[in-house]
Amino acid sequence: MRLHRSAPLLVLLSVCTVSNAGGGGAGDRKEGRLTLPTEWRVGSQYRYRAAWNREITKWSLPGGPPPSLEADQAGEVTIRVVKKSGSAYVLRWEPALPPVSGPPRARGDVDAAGIELLRHALSLPLELAFDPKSADRRLALRNEPAVRAELSRRVREFLRELPGGEYQDLGCGEPESPSGPCAPVAAEEGLVDGWRQHAAPLFNCSGLELNPRQAEAWSEPHPNAEIGAAVSIEHRREVVDFDPRSPRIRIRTVMQPNAKQWDEFFARELAKTGPSEKLADALSQSTFRFETACTMDRRSGWPVTIEQRATGSSKTYEGVGTIRFELIEDTDTKPSRRR
Repeated sequence: MRLHRSAPLLVLLSVCTVSNAGGGGAGDRKEGRLTLPTEWRVGSQYRYRAAWNREITKWSLPGGPPPSLEADQAGEVTIRVVKKSGSAYVLRWEPALPPVSGPPRARGDVDAAGIELLRHALSLPLELAFDPKSADRRLALRNEPAVRAELSRRVREFLRELPGGEYQDLGCGEPESPSGPCAPVAAEEGLVDGWRQHAAPLFNCSGLELNPRQAEAWSEPHPNAEIGAAVSIEHRREVVDFDPRSPRIRIRTVMQPNAKQWDEFFARELAKTGPSEKLADALSQSTFRFETACTMDRRSGWPVTIEQRATGSSKTYEGVGTIRFELIEDTDTKPSRRR
């Protein structure tokens, strides 16, 4: 049995629940600070070219990484401003990925099934609620029940295609009723935050209050209530290009856990689940880092380009996931002149 064939499942298990690398912000409120506007017109829409890329940079498990871990996806996303209540907006996220060409995949082809699961998650329409002036700035999913049910159904289909030996090694029980470390993946409540990974980066810099003169650093408790104060998330934000005469501004943010706290927390969680020695070794020394580069239009408050690099690593694995959005259509549905 090759452990690496369970890697798509391990990626799902290790989804980071820190959903918005922008953060709320910290520091004083001195003169000269800039606030990106969020007076978005109801009925307006923005269309982006989108790309989701993943690269394995270190792999010391038996065999090579499965193709599904390096499957690049690209398409377009249209965001429509549906309504506004106070400072909060309801937004419609409408993705469009090109159809897959070629013959249907073979039953039991785990690598192809992993890619298919990823594409399906990226293709789901979302109804989002976002308040850029709130303290946590987190996206909320208004059609959460439908999204959770659909993702749960597709994940269970994926789990049923894994060979039985994979379940035994991971301690997951049976495909129809996963237990152990696989249970959070198959359970609906374990999937709520998964969609944020591919949608949230677009809003990382929306409505930020910025200090164009110097970088700012601060720490916050992990946003997942089950982790909370046990792990501090360290933030750093800086304006890397600003000209008062230009309608654009470039921002860089970095977010990562306190290394010592994260190591201790992860060790405790591994001890609770009691995984096999092989799996525990594969997941030890785990950490993550999010780095986001935003080019924002200071007139509209919408991004011109967003690129987020999420690095995840462990003792045996390191991978980089890049999400990029590029504006191709403005609020009047005309080709963007700001590219």
